[in-house]
Amino acid sequence: MRTIIVLIIERKYEMIKVCNQCGIESDCTNKVVVCPECGGDLAKMKLKEYVMFLYNKGLSLYGISRRTKLSQLLVFNMIDKELSETGDVPHYVQEEYLEKIKDLVSTTFWDGELQSIKEQMPSNCSYATITYVSNLAKKKQAEKAKEERQNRLERVKEAVYKEEPIEDIIEKTNTNTHIVERAVVDMLCEVKESGYDFRDSSYVQAEYINEILRLASDNWDGKLSTLKASLPDDCSYMTIKGTLAVNGLLHNK
Repeated sequence: MRTIIVLIIERKYEMIKVCNQCGIESDCTNKVVVCPECGGDLAKMKLKEYVMFLYNKGLSLYGISRRTKLSQLLVFNMIDKELSETGDVPHYVQEEYLEKIKDLVSTTFWDGELQSIKEQMPSNCSYATITYVSNLAKKKQAEKAKEERQNRLERVKEAVYKEEPIEDIIEKTNTNTHIVERAVVDMLCEVKESGYDFRDSSYVQAEYINEILRLASDNWDGKLSTLKASLPDDCSYMTIKGTLAVNGLLHNK
């Protein structure tokens, strides 16, 4: 494919036009909207597409930054995000240093600063290479944390369906009270759909259900604390939340 390239100044970055039929990059002015080669429609590339176009032509981060008037960090992040979907290593990354940097960023002694890694690498090792590996490590950590949270929520849900005491669930899963109580509320609403009477749940003090519903229907301001103040001291927030949720009155679990 023959390519004609000219840069058009648009806003703060340079831009070219591309044909939606033949894919040619054209040097036409803003007023020209038809491809001179095939007659197809010409459209300005989106900034992300233009960055990747320049990257695929082999330009360095500095070169792309100069062309687009964007910072090298922003260019790096745009390219990194695009390539992360394919797993490709950016061509500007010095692959000979990847393993060494991986070892450094995976230690518990790393302070999270790129400078501390740079000081332990050969002088020609680029910040782009260090940032690339650092981002990979952070993504891996984030994925691990997400998986751990999901596993913890599954354990909470399993314990709730067994109707284990809330305090025990909090302790054994290292989860806060709000998450466990929300799981209880979800469970009560789910089992109601299958015909289970939530009044039989050990999480609910059945003797207070009617009073909670009466108070909630009498110009209630929507605050749980208002209901709690009007109920006996031993009536739990869990009972209030569960009763309201099952009856469609709890809008924020």
